[in-house]
Amino acid sequence: MPTPLSPVAALLASQALAIWTALVIYRAMSKASDNPADPFKKSLADATKALANDADMSVTYSVDPPGLTNDGARLPQVTRRMTRAEIDRARGTADAGALRRRFHNVSSHTR
Repeated sequence: MPTPLSPVAALLASQALAIWTALVIYRAMSKASDNPADPFKKSLADATKALANDADMSVTYSVDPPGLTNDGARLPQVTRRMTRAEIDRARGTADAGALRRRFHNVSSHTR
């Protein structure tokens, strides 16, 4: 059985743990993206998944033409400037793709 720590050793151990915890939190926060468009992209991806009623849907942003795949959606790239036109195009494409994914019925469409 280990010997109990003295009060001074226990205080030093708790301070070391607090410093280590603060360092871990600092490192996690410093890895945050400096791109101002990232919060918008995350929100748009989450809203797209909710509207499509598919939490496993993958949402990517690309300079390639937007479109739907079997497992997700490719949306137009949003730059750091986040112009109104980029935002409107990304939101419109995301909404259209999500609604198509949720409500499109192939058998009704082929009639």
